[in-house]
Amino acid sequence: MSYVYVFSHLDSDLARLIRFKEAVTGGDGRYEVVCYPHQLGFLREYLGDRVGYKTIEMELLEAEMVQAD
Repeated sequence: MSYVYVFSHLDSDLARLIRFKEAVTGGDGRYEVVCYPHQLGFLREYLGDRVGYKTIEMELLEAEMVQAD
């Protein structure tokens, strides 16, 4: 069974991102980053092709949060 480790950068926490990069650099697993479209360029430049990327629109999250109320 193959696992994919998913890292959410939706909160833009740079300290967590640094630790994630350190883990990915030494790891041999599969990794994905979830982010907003406007974060994608920065993350690709910082993490390179070590990971896969999935984007989510902020409007989608906002709509879901409103429905939850």
